[in-house]
Amino acid sequence: MLTREDIRDAIVAAFGESILGEEGQIDRKVLGGIVFASADAMAQLNAIVHPPMGEEIARQVAVLRQQGVPAVVVDAAVLFESGWDSQCDAVVFVDAPEDVRLARVAASRGWDVAELHCRENAQFPLDKKRRLCDHVLVNHANDSCLSNPVQQLLSRLTH
Repeated sequence: MLTREDIRDAIVAAFGESILGEEGQIDRKVLGGIVFASADAMAQLNAIVHPPMGEEIARQVAVLRQQGVPAVVVDAAVLFESGWDSQCDAVVFVDAPEDVRLARVAASRGWDVAELHCRENAQFPLDKKRRLCDHVLVNHANDSCLSNPVQQLLSRLTH
């Protein structure tokens, strides 16, 4: 199994030391600027990162299942693109209008509309994700509004 350091080293080998911050960590904004501008660069990054991430997800899910945990949530924007959906018993798409998504990423990550579109365009289209999912929940307001539908769905899935 690759360590985080192995993965970091592979990313630096692929994209160069210019992606490193002052303390030697990968500057995600710099790396994002490279990979979101080039499908080939994105594919290269995904080839480095997705296999060990998939292994780690499978490992953690197996441990939790052995512990009798009734449900495990894997939150992954690229669930389908990476093939990780094959590890899921059910896939839920949490939908929100563009203005709500933009407000959330502006507040949490400082993204503008161009950055949101750039990131979303690097993934499966939202309508395709909706079609591939087993369940769709709409979250057009805030997390507290989503709590009841999530609890209802979780109850159906675990009983």
